[in-house]
Amino acid sequence: MTDQNKVWKTVATLNNYDSAVVLKAKLVEEYTLVKIKRGYPDIYRIKVWDPPVEKSTSKETPATLKKGKFKKGQNNRRKEKNVQNNKKVHSGPQG
Repeated sequence: MTDQNKVWKTVATLNNYDSAVVLKAKLVEEYTLVKIKRGYPDIYRIKVWDPPVEKSTSKETPATLKKGKFKKGQNNRRKEKNVQNNKKVHSGPQG
């Protein structure tokens, strides 16, 4: 993964480099990457990054596929069935 895709999170902002180094040493155990960024005037930001959690892909079983999807032409049969059952009622003579 390149630096362009990483989203760094600022954990702390400190005024002393020595205290930033001590905090970085503690955070190295918790996070994958830890860095100290120097800002103006004499501000040190501690930034951390962890790889994003990968989503597990579950394979669909044939039983779950049948629930939501229809065979070819089933929608047409269902549409025709609804038209027959839902005839409009007209007032007056029909013929």
